[in-house]
Amino acid sequence: MSGEESIRINRNMPRELHEEVMSEMASYDGNAFEPQVGIFWLDVENEELFDVKAIPISSLREGINTITVLHKDIWAKNYYRAKARGKSDSIYMRDYTQIPRGRVFYNRKTNTFKVKVGHWIDQYEAMLTPLIREEFNLKSFEYDIDGWGERDFSSLKI
Repeated sequence: MSGEESIRINRNMPRELHEEVMSEMASYDGNAFEPQVGIFWLDVENEELFDVKAIPISSLREGINTITVLHKDIWAKNYYRAKARGKSDSIYMRDYTQIPRGRVFYNRKTNTFKVKVGHWIDQYEAMLTPLIREEFNLKSFEYDIDGWGERDFSSLKI
């Protein structure tokens, strides 16, 4: 394989490493029903969330109150994928800041959740609320209008 990187398959993981990996995976068992933080976009036409990236609150690092993934990075990855596949009609060819999106935060001190969204929430709150509850396993939260999707992000090129 001159000039190319090869992929090596290791079929014999050391027993200690295997046990460590299995233990780590087991620690996440049941987290699917734990409250989560993360990011999302709202597909208004289909009344569903898409490109949701979420993590359970128990996996948050100290001092971090939301997922460390950025909307622009997720969008860029999907933009380049759509472009490479010649999908010029893909939603990812649009400006991500003009599609309803938000971020779920967790306050450790008060054990409460906030969902930061734009003013678009005024029109879609009834649709979004049950989707957020279900997707992020939240019993209660409040919206915080922060201009998401209404700022000028023209300097961020994707």
